[in-house]
Amino acid sequence: MCKRILTKTQLCDIFELCSHDGRRYYHRLRSDFFTDDALGRMGITLEEYNQATRGKPFTYDQTTRIITYFKITEDELKELI
Repeated sequence: MCKRILTKTQLCDIFELCSHDGRRYYHRLRSDFFTDDALGRMGITLEEYNQATRGKPFTYDQTTRIITYFKITEDELKELI
């Protein structure tokens, strides 16, 4: 797997949190996937989660933990390119 970083927009695409007109449901990303428990298990603070916004991606280390936690496949990642 190549070295990559993810954005919340890409995570919405992976988890199919998009309307038909392309709007992303970021609030559902937080409430359904990045719960306080999930963030804690990934070792990501709420502050760190909130910093990844407006095009600013998660760090490489955070991305690696997110991919591992949610078992995101290489095929799912390739679809983002």
